[in-house]
Amino acid sequence: MSQTFTGTGKRARRVIRRSKLPQYLGVQRSTIDEMIEKDLLHPFCPTGEDGRAQVVFEDEIAELQEKMLAMAARKRRGAS
Repeated sequence: MSQTFTGTGKRARRVIRRSKLPQYLGVQRSTIDEMIEKDLLHPFCPTGEDGRAQVVFEDEIAELQEKMLAMAARKRRGAS
């Protein structure tokens, strides 16, 4: 896998558009809004010339996926 570097020596971070996020998390948009309210996910960053596109960083989504899997595992253990 190739890495992308900026002129400052920092690695560029991939972004995911808000509209694509349900496929990464397996939840509906309303659930994503609830996650923002519960501080599980920070509000999206507007980007683009008009500021209409909303994005979140891929590494933040990876962390959220891990948290969601851990919460689901705890629920399963508690239910059995």
